[in-house]
Amino acid sequence: VPLAVASVHDSAQLAQAQALGFDAAVLGPVLPTATHPGVTPLGWAGFTALRGEWALPVYAIGGVAHSATAEARAANAQGLAGISSYWR
Repeated sequence: VPLAVASVHDSAQLAQAQALGFDAAVLGPVLPTATHPGVTPLGWAGFTALRGEWALPVYAIGGVAHSATAEARAANAQGLAGISSYWR
């Protein structure tokens, strides 16, 4: 079964993703990443604040790697998502 996943950057986009019936969202960038130069990352505190109590599963993306699993869990992330950290 294909999933519909939204890429979001703020609370308005999270609300829209949930209202549109997306199955999940990726929220970021959490940390600095070469794929988004010049963008101020959310940081784990920012991710946690935006994650809130949304029913929608929200994955952390942007500058994260498997080594950030503990931080992601503490931030109430569903999990980690990424490209460059996982696909070399």
